[in-house]
Amino acid sequence: MPGGGTQNSLRKALGAIKDTTTVSLAKVSSDYKELDIAIVKATNHVERPAKEKYIRAIFAAISATRPRADVAYCIHALARRLSRTHNWAVALKTLIVIHRALREVDPTLQEDLINYGRSRSHILNMAHFRDE
Repeated sequence: MPGGGTQNSLRKALGAIKDTTTVSLAKVSSDYKELDIAIVKATNHVERPAKEKYIRAIFAAISATRPRADVAYCIHALARRLSRTHNWAVALKTLIVIHRALREVDPTLQEDLINYGRSRSHILNMAHFRDE
């Protein structure tokens, strides 16, 4: 398709701008700056696996030793990232982070995810996802 390469380059550039803007806003306005930055960097628009250091930062925030409010915030931030994206790479990376967290972090995370789903829309509901 003519112009497909240009369109793809534009999408990648816009994704990078969105990620940079989100990180900049987190640095200024978030109570959970480090966590918000780690979530954006672990689930960025780049079509490469996430860096392990950002995934580990997320896992540290949702460990059993953390206050449940911190865990709830992390779950909410991941759910928000998943629900707002229209990019397959961001959605896939977010799902991978959630999957790995369920496998590698404390089992109480499963309960927290279930409770989150009871009080709000289900975190893994991808029915309205569209890659644009």
